[in-house]
Amino acid sequence: MLKVVFLINQFHPIIGGAERQAEILARKLTEKGVDVTIVTGWWDRSIPKDEVIDRVKVHRCFIPWIKINNTKKGGSFFSSISYFFYLLFHRNEYDIIQCFQVYNEAFVALIIGKLFGKIVIAMSSSGGLTPDLEIIEDFWAGKFKKRYIINHLKHFVALSEDCGRGFIEEGISSSNINYITNGVDINVEWKKNHSSKVSKIITVARLTKIRGIDWKGIDILISSMRKIILEFPHIVLDIIGDGPEKKTYIRSIESLRLNNNIRLLGEKREVEPYLQNADIFVMASRTEGMSNALLEAMSYGLPCVTTSVGGNREIINHGENGLLVEPEDPVGLGEAIIELIRNQSLREKIGRGARRTVVEGYSIDTIAEKYLEFYKRLYIEKDEYKTRTRKVLSQKYLKERRSRF
Repeated sequence: MLKVVFLINQFHPIIGGAERQAEILARKLTEKGVDVTIVTGWWDRSIPKDEVIDRVKVHRCFIPWIKINNTKKGGSFFSSISYFFYLLFHRNEYDIIQCFQVYNEAFVALIIGKLFGKIVIAMSSSGGLTPDLEIIEDFWAGKFKKRYIINHLKHFVALSEDCGRGFIEEGISSSNINYITNGVDINVEWKKNHSSKVSKIITVARLTKIRGIDWKGIDILISSMRKIILEFPHIVLDIIGDGPEKKTYIRSIESLRLNNNIRLLGEKREVEPYLQNADIFVMASRTEGMSNALLEAMSYGLPCVTTSVGGNREIINHGENGLLVEPEDPVGLGEAIIELIRNQSLREKIGRGARRTVVEGYSIDTIAEKYLEFYKRLYIEKDEYKTRTRKVLSQKYLKERRSRF
């Protein structure tokens, strides 16, 4: 049985795009006979250190930290040590280490991989303004780790063409980059009924900043609602997600007097009921890798408005399965949303196109099969390398033996 460790710094109950993808991919691979263990940090002591979620084993490594000004300090340094020792002591329990960001985890996995002949894969979690290989520089010894990863890691997964370009710009050979998108569960029974009157808009995002950038553009979305509410005062925007910027958004909503129209619903383990009851999905990101939230919304036939960044441009064909707007443009975003509110036939057309796009190309079944093929190819390459190495060593040994006589 193929044994894989998914190494990711944060996991359930923290829910972001990478965490969501790790969970559903692990579940699907488990169904297909792969032994998957998710290894992550034990950041919340109120949850179990070890548990099984949908038949997938989850182990949380103990990570000490110092809390200063409500911020956990030292987590980057100690998490590297914790992950190293877990992978070291459990080295006979896995064949492949798959990292869900090209951060500290990829550096640690690469060292273990070199020591014990393990296959190591690192996936991009973001691109554009916040590429993984720039973010890693912010961690302890980040520049050294980044250079080591670029020079020694041979298997990168880019979620989009934009992520792939980011890798190439950092000096990674295109031959080491594999393009596999995110995938989502498909509710085969679902059929969206579009009401003649729009009442609810929805977005799903982590309320945080990376390198000082509000990368999900929640501030832009909140600003765009002013124009929408002037024309449609009954419209409600539900924001699903949590994070350190929540108080900032609450203040912004209050200052614009939009308390009755914008609701911060917090983190939700299951977002499907909220997507099913919404009329329009909006994502105002300044940068994206490959958005799970967008794909999930499209899978429920929701007409989507999103910014023309990263993987969004590869998923959305403007006017056919979604509407694309420029980032940093609350006016343009508001106008696109209003266009959908006014036009039921356009909502229906785009909603059908959105669901068709995801069913045909972004099903988690399809993506899991691509990973299985990828794993098999890496095993074949590894076996061929071992065979060539043994042959070279054997020839060298025979040559040395002959030279003695």
